Amino acid sequence: MRAEEAVKAERHRFSDVLETLPAYVCLLTPDYYMPFANRVFREWFGYYPDKKCYEFLFNRTEPCEICETYSVLQTMKPHHWEWTGPNGRNYDIFDFPFEDTDGSLLILEMGIDVTEQKRMQEELRAASLYTRSLIEASLDPLVTVSPDGRITDVSDATVKVTGVPREQLIGTDFSDYFTERQEAREGYRRAFAEGFVTDYPLTIRHRDGHLTDVLYNATVYRDTRGNVAGIFAAARDVTEKRIAEAELERYRLHLEDLVKQRTQELDRSNRDLEQFAYVASHDLQEPLRAVAGFVELLRQNLQNSLNAKTTKYMDFAVDGAMRMQSLISGLLEYSRIGTRGKEPQQTDAGAALKRAMANLQTSIRESGAKIASDSLPAVYFDDVQLSQLFQNLISNAIKFRGEQPPRIHISAVKLDDSWRFSVADNGIGIEPQYAERIFLIFQRLHSREEYPGTGIGLSICKKIVERHNGKIWVESKPGNGSTFYFTVPDKGETN
Repeated sequence: MRAEEAVKAERHRFSDVLETLPAYVCLLTPDYYMPFANRVFREWFGYYPDKKCYEFLFNRTEPCEICETYSVLQTMKPHHWEWTGPNGRNYDIFDFPFEDTDGSLLILEMGIDVTEQKRMQEELRAASLYTRSLIEASLDPLVTVSPDGRITDVSDATVKVTGVPREQLIGTDFSDYFTERQEAREGYRRAFAEGFVTDYPLTIRHRDGHLTDVLYNATVYRDTRGNVAGIFAAARDVTEKRIAEAELERYRLHLEDLVKQRTQELDRSNRDLEQFAYVASHDLQEPLRAVAGFVELLRQNLQNSLNAKTTKYMDFAVDGAMRMQSLISGLLEYSRIGTRGKEPQQTDAGAALKRAMANLQTSIRESGAKIASDSLPAVYFDDVQLSQLFQNLISNAIKFRGEQPPRIHISAVKLDDSWRFSVADNGIGIEPQYAERIFLIFQRLHSREEYPGTGIGLSICKKIVERHNGKIWVESKPGNGSTFYFTVPDKGETN
């Protein structure tokens, strides 16, 4: 009786264990009845010991075709399989042949709900497939490398660029596939040491000998504990880029040669033109002086016999000759700006302005002009031409004055890498649409009777400024005066 009581107690404890398990446990007879089911099974599926399993589980009249439970009765060995229950959840099933106390053969089945695990596995598989598809979609060869320099994974692009199958690449040394193995080793070692490398140049060798120039970018990746597990490297094929760069370099050198040749031709042409202008100007002035002189002699000799009309014609001839002589002198001065200019040096702009005002003292006195200036800087300039620049601009302001005496102000402002000078006046001003035209040689906006001159002065200013790598322009409105600006590089070479 004590033994029976002990057995009952043991069975009771075993039953309690089965009842508390988070998995379901049941016994199945060879004819599909279920003499036992624990609490979890009953809660999940219900329990009807007087019905066959397929009847109360799936409301079927015959056994399920996909059921693998009863295979253990043929093999008498444990069997593991997966099952989708009537509630739609997934279970890992473990079946065991089981002999009851009376010697009858039963099946002991345990089912573990793995629905969430399978869902996570599926999500992980989908994420892995998505990541892999992104990797394989890349046209750039991608590779992962272990800390000892062994390849652990590659993309299809890597297979194509090396000509080596994926299974043969994995486990081999990363540096084996480059023309410079030591440089390749240095590249991945630097990535491990510094955490990354960018635009690291290497050349991949295909197994057929074809070479591909690439730039590698690599960064370390870590495991779940934060330890460096390897590097992920991507290679950008720059073969075509380098071919294009080489071709572009050839074009650039060719263009430089053409520019050099053209510059030499232009220099020769400019020298020839300047020489021609000088010679022509010099040779043309002598006949003009002769014409003017002889016309004046004729007038003196015939003054008693000349009528007013003839005298007027002679005045026209003398005036035309003198005007032509002035134009030729201006042209000669214009042609000499580049050839007769001095090498630029540190020049006191204030001193250059004083020299210009001294040359214009008669015009200043006769016009009643008032000229003021701020403190002007020292600039890198031809001192003679800077004085000439100020002189032409001030003379221009005096000439094109209004009813009030000229008021002229000269100042300079420091910019980032240059000085900007300004010459402001209270003169008649000009229409904005003529702001560029006035700097062209021989261009005039007024008749000679209104404002005498050759139309060369501002052209000379423009050529002087451009010789010193600067710019010149005007801002003006009719009746509101004009402000002429020109820039001078803080220090630079002249043209």
